[in-house]
Amino acid sequence: MISRATMHGHQVLLLIVLLLVTSSSSDEPGSALTNILETFLNERLGVKKMQDHLDSSQFTTAPVVPHILLDNLADSLTKKFTDRVAVVQKLRDEVEGKWASLSRTNIFPECCSNVNTHEIDSNFQQEVDREHACNFGQGIQRSPSKYLDNDIVNVMQDNLYQYPSIKFQYVGTEEGVTTVFPKFKTCSSTYDPRFRPWYVEAATPEPKDVVIVIDVSGSMGGTHNKRTLLSIAKEAAKTVIATLNPNDRVGVVSFSDSAYSATAHANKIKCKETELALATPQNKAYMTSAIDGLSASGGTRYGIALSLAFDFFMDDDSSTDKVILFLTDGKPSDPENSILNAISAKNSLIGNKVVILTYGLGADVPGQILINIAKQLNHDVTAGEIKQGVYTEVTDPDNLRNEMASFYSFFSKSGRLTNPIFSVPYYDAFGLGLVTSVCLPFYYRSNLKGVTCVDISMSDLLSDVAFFGRTDSSYAFIIDSVGRLLMHPLLPSPQSITDDPIFLEVTALETSPSAKQVLESMLKGESGSDSFSSLRVVSRGQSILEGSQSDYVKSVYSWKQLMPNNFSLCVVTVESDIETLLSVTTNPNQNFLYHRLDLEKDSEKCEYFGVMATTGIFWCYLACQDVNQIIFAAGSVVLLSPAAFEKPYLQIIREETVQDVQQYKSYFTGGRVSSSVFKEFVFDYVVVSAYLDEIRLNQPDDLLDSVIWIYVGFNVGVFRLYPGTRLNQEYDATKRPWYKRAVAQKGRIAFSIPYEDAFGAGAVISMSKTIVAGRSSGHVSTDPVVGVMGLDFNMDVFYYYLSDTFPACLDSSNVGCFMIDDGGFIVMHHDWLNLENRHDAYNVHIIQKEPGVASVLIENTVMEKIGCVNHEVLLHQYTWLVSMQSDSIDYNNFVIYNIRETNLFVVLLKSLISEASSACRKTDGFLPTCVPYTTVQCPCALKLEFDFCSNKRYSDSDTDPPCAPFDEGPPVIGSFNTPSNLPQCYDYKCESRSERNCRVTSACRWNGKSCSLRPDDSDEKDASNSSTVIAVVIVILILVAVVAVGAICYCKRKRASPSDRHAASTSAHRNPTSGYANQALSIGTNEPPPAYGDVSLHKV
Repeated sequence: MISRATMHGHQVLLLIVLLLVTSSSSDEPGSALTNILETFLNERLGVKKMQDHLDSSQFTTAPVVPHILLDNLADSLTKKFTDRVAVVQKLRDEVEGKWASLSRTNIFPECCSNVNTHEIDSNFQQEVDREHACNFGQGIQRSPSKYLDNDIVNVMQDNLYQYPSIKFQYVGTEEGVTTVFPKFKTCSSTYDPRFRPWYVEAATPEPKDVVIVIDVSGSMGGTHNKRTLLSIAKEAAKTVIATLNPNDRVGVVSFSDSAYSATAHANKIKCKETELALATPQNKAYMTSAIDGLSASGGTRYGIALSLAFDFFMDDDSSTDKVILFLTDGKPSDPENSILNAISAKNSLIGNKVVILTYGLGADVPGQILINIAKQLNHDVTAGEIKQGVYTEVTDPDNLRNEMASFYSFFSKSGRLTNPIFSVPYYDAFGLGLVTSVCLPFYYRSNLKGVTCVDISMSDLLSDVAFFGRTDSSYAFIIDSVGRLLMHPLLPSPQSITDDPIFLEVTALETSPSAKQVLESMLKGESGSDSFSSLRVVSRGQSILEGSQSDYVKSVYSWKQLMPNNFSLCVVTVESDIETLLSVTTNPNQNFLYHRLDLEKDSEKCEYFGVMATTGIFWCYLACQDVNQIIFAAGSVVLLSPAAFEKPYLQIIREETVQDVQQYKSYFTGGRVSSSVFKEFVFDYVVVSAYLDEIRLNQPDDLLDSVIWIYVGFNVGVFRLYPGTRLNQEYDATKRPWYKRAVAQKGRIAFSIPYEDAFGAGAVISMSKTIVAGRSSGHVSTDPVVGVMGLDFNMDVFYYYLSDTFPACLDSSNVGCFMIDDGGFIVMHHDWLNLENRHDAYNVHIIQKEPGVASVLIENTVMEKIGCVNHEVLLHQYTWLVSMQSDSIDYNNFVIYNIRETNLFVVLLKSLISEASSACRKTDGFLPTCVPYTTVQCPCALKLEFDFCSNKRYSDSDTDPPCAPFDEGPPVIGSFNTPSNLPQCYDYKCESRSERNCRVTSACRWNGKSCSLRPDDSDEKDASNSSTVIAVVIVILILVAVVAVGAICYCKRKRASPSDRHAASTSAHRNPTSGYANQALSIGTNEPPPAYGDVSLHKV
């Protein structure tokens, strides 16, 4: 706990302010404010001292050699892919070797039973039993002939031990049973592994084009076991769709007297009437919905239905397997010969490539004609060899689902498949993010018996790509065998995916025309290199509200194919790029305090804004026999993000222990040695970051009066924070808005708008600035950014910045002043000093607050709209950019000042401006829909025209660059418990402060006449809890009273006349505030529109 010897009458901050204002009173006020901010940054934060420290450190430079970077990354990825493939091969070999000896004895529980644990497994994100497997699937009810044994499950256990980041391992059999390890709880009466995409793709890995033709004639309204035949047919058709994967394509036709395509009319997946849709999750959902909407009526005309089905294949000359699944329950009303001739005419146009599989539902189906249709008896032999289909008679409609969904077995190839199948990545419903299934089929005597799989997190597979970046201008991306982007810096990280993703082609994000040639070469499995100008996109901070900025850079693209999954990797570097390496041999300060204070025994802990923290630590060097051997550090803590570790993904899924923290401390306080845990350059930046403590020790006692947090983050995954507290284990400083904003403003001071501090310090503002690689003789603009240093402070400080440097703001002849950032968001406004609710100052745009001023700035191009394409949620996003060359511009009603070396502008409002026509509402983490033909409107978004059918963006839809990803990483803090009875870290002495000192002090609150500690930092917490309990009791009593009165009223109403009851009903309708309908409407009007199908963003 820090105790101050004396209490200054004014903060050092305010002395600096007054001194600088006095010394620069003759300067332009914008320059005076710049001087104050730079002095504050250097004196309070110590950015210049940290940069000087880096400049005095030993750095070496070396040219970046693209092909070496590519080879090293490719080797690392290939080994990881090969290791993961070995898991499923080992499992497949064990199953095949044991298959003959397996019995029908089931030794494993069903998965629907409870799991013998009550803890969430960090790797699986749910409760699992790592000692046992379990069985589930429809086949269990049919007495299967084979169940897996303990030897096979032991192999699964060994796999998980050897590769702790893999997910579920499972085996699905041809008898419909799935054995999964580890055991978890899942209950489903309809699950059948044979109808899951992973099973079907492994059994028949080649892509398939499928058109499902469903009879919806009146006879399909007949019933079987209380279900209509049409509902049974719908279930079967939807199961077929469920078996498909995004490499397949699908169409749906329904027929009676006429035939209809599911995409005959305007549809949200943008398919033409006879266009096959890629079987992506979005398109499958649409087709399933279309099938649900079918109803039975009319006759049965086969010919028009089959003719329409063939039209789906007319423009395709590929060798993909093409099949029509034709389902009916009755005789055709058109002649058989005309049906067969129509089939022949259509199929001959595409070389007789289409197979027809027919299904007769019920006992009254004319089997022979369906056999003849499957055989295509009248086919044109000159058009090519025909592949005859199969007729399946389904006398028991309950079997239709199994029969139709097994259609893929018709295309099974003979021979044993040896190459594993990597499924198209999908969103895991249990919260594992983006995963892929690596699968291999297994055989017995050349017959398919099932499929073995292991689920792999894409974060694990591609972590080397995600955390790649030897310089601040190099990156890598990876595509699959058909060109889908799996990893790119402009895409969200795999672990942040919260829904089935839309996979893009490379050219959607790599917009240079030359990128098309790179893609073509990558798809051919070639290696190569090329250089051309390409677009670099970076976030301006908070990507949703502030947008992105982009520029063209001469780049070198180097690529090669990866094995064994035919992925292709590309590394992008800047031409003539230089890599700067820091070299430190020892940690002279011997201080390293990890952020896991709950695992640290030597730290002096205290309470800071409601969380456990530390502001200082003492320890002994050697035996502490001399007072000079006692070392004091200023109490900062170090967090190492996953990027700092050799195996980044393991750091995400594992829980750190006391032993881990002790090992970290031993490594970072000793001499530099090789480590299998951390990447080689992490040691250097941990040591360099320790200089923050030395800077802190030279600060005055009252630093924490207005400064809340001080921090420095380096791009290698090292983050240091003062006062020290525990952070989220996955926290990544480089993904936070303060870091991105500073990088976008390289060399300038970057300020945030007011926001709520994650730790409870209320409304704060962040200021940050980049730190570049050290140089002994002056810096140049191309020096690479190695980190960012920043601090958070009370938002009221800016009010005094304005009033001290702009005396005209307090002149009664003027309206007042406000400050905006370069995105047009208000940082401080003259009427915000006495805000009752500080949330009213969050995300407020100048167009919303001062539309008249905004209109003038837009008209004079000081504020310009910029757009980017957000592929994550398929939106065209529009934000604003404020820029000016001069120091100030004087308009009739206001003057705008350019605060040099920052992202800020000050507006002195001389007189009121008539309200301009604008469209704006507060942007609380989502963007409203843009209003057509309106120039003055807040940041907004429009739906992006996207061709879901072929999973491609319309090439001519816009020319704006892609947006930077909205991935800001995990929350800053997790759900940690703070021990009770901790002493306060800092005594603010609020009661003795003046109004000004009170307002700029983070933990104090001005009550109009006096200063006191903020309620949530005092004993009022307990009072609040007590009030909550009392309130709950009162609510319960009220509810009891309401129930009692309701019961009495109900009894009276039972005895009331009909006219009385009618009167009561009429009264309720007349009263617009009575009843629940109005409440629902009120709630609904305050709710933001849903993300899917609307343009709103819900990412913050």
